[in-house]
Amino acid sequence: MTKRVRAKFIVKDGPPPWIGLEPLQGDSLDMFANKKYIGFDLRPGTSPDEAQDIAQLLNDNLTHVSET
Repeated sequence: MTKRVRAKFIVKDGPPPWIGLEPLQGDSLDMFANKKYIGFDLRPGTSPDEAQDIAQLLNDNLTHVSET
């Protein structure tokens, strides 16, 4: 069975900055169980402003995270 959750990408301070994924609402996913944190490393040299642009692009285009 596939579960879905609305999630938000947020910029976390570094150095270097990185992008985190936080659940907002929906099913309880194993990937977020026990206060696990999902993070994405950005290419070396990414500025905080560029990281914010990337997070905004993801939030504008991805609506849910799925787990099967």
